[in-house]
Amino acid sequence: MRLREFLCKALGEFRLEEVADVLVQALGQQQVAEDLMVRRRAAEALAVLASNVDGHLQSRDDVLEGLREASRDRSANPEQRLARGELRAASAFALGLIGSDDALDRLATMLSDAYPNARFNAATGLARHGDTRCLPTLAAMLDADNPEAVDDEQSDEARQFKRGEVLGNGIRAVRLFAAANPDADLRPVVQALQQLADSKLSRDVKLAAKETLLLLAEQGAGSAGRND
Repeated sequence: MRLREFLCKALGEFRLEEVADVLVQALGQQQVAEDLMVRRRAAEALAVLASNVDGHLQSRDDVLEGLREASRDRSANPEQRLARGELRAASAFALGLIGSDDALDRLATMLSDAYPNARFNAATGLARHGDTRCLPTLAAMLDADNPEAVDDEQSDEARQFKRGEVLGNGIRAVRLFAAANPDADLRPVVQALQQLADSKLSRDVKLAAKETLLLLAEQGAGSAGRND
C-alpha cells in the first residue's frame, strides 16, 4: 500500500498527460479499506498533474468522471467517515485545478458537503476561477468562531493549528478570487477580513488579513476599497 501511495505521488510529478490513465485507475479501485488512502493519493496526484500539463486534463472525460465519482464517495461505516471525507476533499481540490465548466458545477454542489474540508476545497476551487458561488463558504472559512472548521480535531493544539490553516487558506482563496473576478461584490468577505485584522488572533493571521484588505483596495476589487 505504501508503495502504491508513493507511485501515485511520483506519477503526479510527471509532465505527461498519459500518466493520468494509471491515476484514474487507482482513483476508482477499492477492494480493501486501505485502498482509500491510495485513492486519495491518486486524487492529489491528479491535482499536481493538472498544474503540470496546463489545462490538458480539461478534455479528459475519464479524469473528470473519476474525480466526480470520488467526490461523491460515502459510507455508512463511521470508521471510514474521515478517510472518505478526505478523499472527497482531495477530489474537490483536483476539480478546482482542472476548472472546466462541468468541474465547477460539481464543486458548486460540493459546497453543501457534510465534510468541512470538502466544502472548503470546493470553495477554493471555485474562487480560483472567480465563481461567485464560493463567496458564502469563503466567508465561513474566514470566521474564526466557526466550530465546523475544527470539529474533527481531538486536542486543543490540533484545533488551534487547524483553525489557523483554514483561516490562511480562506485568505489565500479570497486573493485568488479577486484576481480572477475583480468586479465582484466582495463586501461579505471584506467584512470577515476586517474582523480578522482587528482580532486577537495570531500575528500571522492578522497581518495576512490586513495585507489582503490592502491588496483588494489597491485592485479596486468590487467595493473593497470603500470599506475603510
